[in-house]
Amino acid sequence: MTGVAATAAPAAAQERVVVRERTVVRHTGPRYRGRWHNRRVCEKRWRHGRRVTVCRTVRYRR
Repeated sequence: MTGVAATAAPAAAQERVVVRERTVVRHTGPRYRGRWHNRRVCEKRWRHGRRVTVCRTVRYRR
């Protein structure tokens, strides 16, 4: 019994928890409003008797 307790104690002491905080920068204000962004729009179409996925890039303003 003493051998199990002696080996379990050093293993628990070597555990490390690393906590990292993520910084999210959000831009607001007149400089960042009304900007153009791209979005991918996909739709299924029939081409030559087969159903094909057709994607295009659409620009929109935020």
